[in-house]
Amino acid sequence: TFRKETELELRRYQEQLEELVRERTRDLASSNRKLLDQVEARQEKEAALRKSEEQYRSIIENMENGYYEFDLKGNLTFFNDTLADMLGYEPHELMGLGCRAYMDPETAQDVIDKYENIRRTGRPVNLERYTIVRKDGSRRTIEWTAELITDAEGQATGFRGLVLDISDKLYAEREKARFESRLQQIQRLEGIGTLAGGVAHDFNNLLMGIQGNVS
Repeated sequence: TFRKETELELRRYQEQLEELVRERTRDLASSNRKLLDQVEARQEKEAALRKSEEQYRSIIENMENGYYEFDLKGNLTFFNDTLADMLGYEPHELMGLGCRAYMDPETAQDVIDKYENIRRTGRPVNLERYTIVRKDGSRRTIEWTAELITDAEGQATGFRGLVLDISDKLYAEREKARFESRLQQIQRLEGIGTLAGGVAHDFNNLLMGIQGNVS
């Protein structure tokens, strides 16, 4: 009897152990499945992020305006080729430079003050006009925008914005104004000529009468 009871007890322990093993196996399989799902989801997110970054970089590189990103110290950390061409630098020469490298001291200080105000208030700056000095010493006029870059916690990490070279536009506007001024002068001269011709004609009529009377 004792042996039979012992065998039954052992069998129950064995069944409980087997059930426990099956439960653990199911839990492990479920955990592995969840882990695999998480890994797959993460890989999908990373792939989507890489695709988004590639599209972002493609847009930035092919846009006509210059694009830049500064760190909080005011040094370039990212920019497109348009900006490098605008400033006359090779990309490797431009990386890490601050605005003092391509602006007069007074202009650079004004820009730095604008960045400090953006960092303090969080408000962006739209279309400020400045003069830059290219690497070869020539000067160009730009319109510049800036806004704050923040991380996921809302902490400031840098600045970014767009730069538009308006030198050719300003030159065209000056040329247009000059041609319009010349056109107005020509029109005034034409008016004076027409008036003079009319006066001469009327005066000639008077002279003909006088000449005939004298004769």
